[in-house]
Amino acid sequence: FITEAPEVFWRPGFSYINQKVNYEVESKIKNTYALAEEKFNLGKFNEALKLVDQALNLDQTLASLHYLKGQILFRLKQYDLAHHHLKLAIDHDGWHSRAGGK
Repeated sequence: FITEAPEVFWRPGFSYINQKVNYEVESKIKNTYALAEEKFNLGKFNEALKLVDQALNLDQTLASLHYLKGQILFRLKQYDLAHHHLKLAIDHDGWHSRAGGK
């Protein structure tokens, strides 16, 4: 079992935001993600997790959100949940071949 997370080995993008999401919601997701990533980089993992969860409530299909949530949970030593969200990130990624997805 992996006990250290690589800094960045694969990072999904925002190119596949759910088509049913309007511009206002899309903007909110991106802004919330940016703030969550900032908190993550500052080591404020619990704050980052709350922000990611807010964004996931708006669109649960975004690979980038699941990826960041997996990274946060890994840093919080919640390995099983981290694995689950990292797998969801792969499954929702539009470029399955780069991440070994379906």
